[in-house]
Amino acid sequence: MQMAEKSLLPVITLIGTPREAYPGIGAESRNISEAIATNLFEMSRLKTPILVVVMEKAVRWRLGIGVGDKVLMLQYSYYATITPEGCAFYSFKMRIKNGSPLRIMGIPGPLVGLALIDGIIPDP
Repeated sequence: MQMAEKSLLPVITLIGTPREAYPGIGAESRNISEAIATNLFEMSRLKTPILVVVMEKAVRWRLGIGVGDKVLMLQYSYYATITPEGCAFYSFKMRIKNGSPLRIMGIPGPLVGLALIDGIIPDP
């Protein structure tokens, strides 16, 4: 990314890998969280334009390359700090507790309305 900045090129990051990083003891022993934090810090300082495209799902650790000047999402992708299974669990728990489910805000439509992303790319 720093090379792109020196070459006056934009950076394009694609979020949505098929495997999710496991945030366990092994990852901590390899300093994964520190590497993600460093990456986020460096991306926030770059002077070159950064385009982020959420292609599938952006959950937890995948957000380590999610800092950008423009953030776009494919129509059927989602952006979350919790997995869909975890969200379903808490939604069920909230429904039992107070009678109303959690709202899923990670889908593109509401995120555009809240100005958290810049646009939606229609899926074919």
